[in-house]
Amino acid sequence: MEEWEGMNIGGSLRPHIDAPTVALNRVEAALRGEAWAGSASGTFDALYVSLEDGPAAAVLTSGRIIGGANHRAGALPAFPELLSGQPLAGDDLEQAAALLADIAVLLDPSVVVIHGPDEHTGPLLPVLQRVLDQVLSGTQVAPAHFGERAAVLGAMCAAATVAYEGLRN
Repeated sequence: MEEWEGMNIGGSLRPHIDAPTVALNRVEAALRGEAWAGSASGTFDALYVSLEDGPAAAVLTSGRIIGGANHRAGALPAFPELLSGQPLAGDDLEQAAALLADIAVLLDPSVVVIHGPDEHTGPLLPVLQRVLDQVLSGTQVAPAHFGERAAVLGAMCAAATVAYEGLRN
């Protein structure tokens, strides 16, 4: 949500709630859910790409989600426009696959997890896998296992971690 951009939600709530707090964006939470028990489980390095509500990505490296200096890591401004009900095809499909392949080569993830409507993910998954097979052998492209539920699951995992850390102190 654009109006929440730059707000320190966790820090703002902390003085008013006598409990540990954590705030994640939807894509980072979804990656956390997929890393816990979904398509990225069992790996320490993954790229999660959401094609819902504007393309965005999240990065897991060495078991940690990277937010960036300004918490904007994962923005995909060069991704082609995705229109609801229209399949990703032609130049837009090639541009999307090339962009994600470039990101994957830079990060060297074990898996690239893609979530979104079938008209976008269906064409993208096999094309991206073919490109990665040529430039980054061993990286797998997989559909998101939990779909829309991944963000909720990831938020629950983050809350459990923060609660556990709070108990240890």
